[in-house]
Amino acid sequence: MKKLLILSALAALLTSCGGTSEVVTTDSSEIFYHTYRTAEYEIDVPDDWETITAFSSEYPDNIRIAFRDNIKEGDFIANVTVFKEENEKLRLNADISQKYLSDHADTLINYKLISQEEVILDLLGAASQSILNSYEGKNDTKDPTITYIQTYLAEGDYIWVVTASYYAPTEDEFNLERMETMLKSFTVR
Repeated sequence: MKKLLILSALAALLTSCGGTSEVVTTDSSEIFYHTYRTAEYEIDVPDDWETITAFSSEYPDNIRIAFRDNIKEGDFIANVTVFKEENEKLRLNADISQKYLSDHADTLINYKLISQEEVILDLLGAASQSILNSYEGKNDTKDPTITYIQTYLAEGDYIWVVTASYYAPTEDEFNLERMETMLKSFTVR
């Protein structure tokens, strides 16, 4: 539950965070994207999205990076976050997916699983089968319903969680495709 609340708080508060990047960015094979690369991971990011690397102390240490759309109309800005946490039970990708979905079902108001898609992500140079989950819900009865797309990669003692979040009534199909491209491009190096 704590992880979900932190994830939701991060998604809601990204509108006020800032930061700079000191990692390598290169052209992506995707048109209008660049590859954001660190020693640990890489992800294709739309050229016009902001990169957020500095977080206040209210955010957990396991946040590695966040990206947000440059269009700042409305109360919620589409964003993608990357978390890295301990894999204490050495779960596999499918098990991690089910654990997160169970946590979301227990903690989100009006939780609804929208879809699940098997995807292949790159883990240390090898193909790794994972799940791309789409779901919606809200943290408080006064909050709008937010839609999430989330995928997972188990790397031994660590779990990588990449999450896109957006307010569906104001988001266009083009931006949804961009967020899915980001999640599907995530690679652990």
